[in-house]
Amino acid sequence: MNEYTNAVPPITVGSGSGTGTWLVGGGTTSGSELGLADSPFLHALRGVVSATQDERPRIAVFSPGTAEAVRHHYYDYDGYSLEQEYADYGFEAVFIPLAIDNYKEYADSSYWANQVRSCQAVFLQGGDQARHARQLLNDDGTLSKLAQAIRDVYEAGGVVAGTSAGAHVQSSPVFGFGDSYPAMVYNQAETIQTPAELLVDDIHTPKLPGNNMIIPGLGFAREGFIYDTHFDARGRLGRLLVGLRDTGARAGIGLDEGTGLLIRGSTGTVVGHNGVFVIESEGASYGPRGSGETFRAEGVRISYLTSGDQIDLDTFAITPAEHKLPVVTRADQESFDSMDLFSRGELKYQTTAVILSLMHSAADSVQAGVHKHGISYGPDYVVTFRKDAQTLGFESGEGYTTGNHQAVTALRGFKKTTVVRMLVDVAAFR
Repeated sequence: MNEYTNAVPPITVGSGSGTGTWLVGGGTTSGSELGLADSPFLHALRGVVSATQDERPRIAVFSPGTAEAVRHHYYDYDGYSLEQEYADYGFEAVFIPLAIDNYKEYADSSYWANQVRSCQAVFLQGGDQARHARQLLNDDGTLSKLAQAIRDVYEAGGVVAGTSAGAHVQSSPVFGFGDSYPAMVYNQAETIQTPAELLVDDIHTPKLPGNNMIIPGLGFAREGFIYDTHFDARGRLGRLLVGLRDTGARAGIGLDEGTGLLIRGSTGTVVGHNGVFVIESEGASYGPRGSGETFRAEGVRISYLTSGDQIDLDTFAITPAEHKLPVVTRADQESFDSMDLFSRGELKYQTTAVILSLMHSAADSVQAGVHKHGISYGPDYVVTFRKDAQTLGFESGEGYTTGNHQAVTALRGFKKTTVVRMLVDVAAFR
C-alpha cells in the first residue's frame, strides 16, 4: 500500500488512450458461489490484466452496503473472503472502504482516489445498484473523485469489472429493481432524477411493489445500452422490455448468472457457463405507457450468445464461436411452450428453453404464457417468439453441464446454441 499521501501514484497500465476493457457479469460469478474450483469470469478478468506483465496486479474492490457489512464481506465472507479469492487469482486486492454510511467522507477523498488510480483493475461487487450510485455520484449526478478515478483506470488501459449491481450501475440511466409481471402491469417505470433523492439509510425500493425504477448511473457503459443481471434465473425479459421503452435505450444486455460480457472497443465476447441476451429495441413498436394502458411490444429482436461468441455493439453483427455449426432443424423437435415464462421459482431459465427449442424445431413460432408473480391482479399476457429470414442458429456440441445447478437442471438435453435475431411480441391475452 502507498503511504497516506495525496500524491498521485504512477499509473502503469496501457497508454492512457482510452483503450481499456469493460467486463460485466450477471451475478454469481465467483467460483465459491458456483461451488466450483474455478470461475470463468474471474479467470477472464485475470487473463486481460495479465497483459500488463505485472506479477501481482492490483485490483480496487468496491462493495455497496454499510461499512461494517462491507468489511465483513471483504475479509470474512461465509468462510471464504473476497480478499482470499482475488489472491487465488493472482491479484493484490485493494479494499476501498466506501460505504453508504461514510460516502460523504470517502467519495471525494484524494487519497483513496489515488489508491484506485494505482490499480490495474477495478471490481464493483454486487448488492444494490442504488447504493453504488449514491456512494459514487455527487448529489447532482456528476462523478465523485472515486468514480472519476475508476474512469481513469479504464482510460489508462485498465479493466473495470462489475457483477450484478456492479454491472447495472455502469450504465446511465440504470434500471431494474422490480419483477417482470408487475413491471408490465404498472406499465411505467418510476424515475429518480438525481442521486440526492436516493435513500441512504435503507434499500431504495419502488413505491409500487415490484415495479421498475430508473435512476442515475455512472455512465461508463456504451451510450444507448442498459444492463440486466441474474437474467433468466429470475425471469427478467419482461422488465427489460419495459426498461428499454422507458429509457429509450437502443439495446438491453441480459446477463445470466455465472456469465459475463468482456467489451473491448465495440466488440463484446461472452465468457462463462450460461448465456448473454441482446435485446434490440430499434425497429420495434411499443404500446403507450401508463397505468391505464396495457403493455404491448411488437417486433423486438432477441439474440442469445454463449461462451466464445462475439457481438459488434455498433452493428449488432454476431460472430459465433469457431466450433459452432449451423443449426439443422428437425421435424420431430417440439418447441417448448412455457406456461410461466418469467418464473422465479423452481422452473427457471424458461426463456432460454423456449428460444433454444424453437431454434431447433421446424416451427416458425411459439407462444408462452406468463403467470402472475409479485402481484395478484392484472391481465394475462402471451409472449410470442418468431423466426424470420434474419433468424439464424449455430450449435456447439457442448451441453449445460457445469456452472449454476439450476441452469444445468433446467437446460439438460440442450446444446449451447447461438440464436441470432429472433423476434419477440408481447400482448395481453384476450
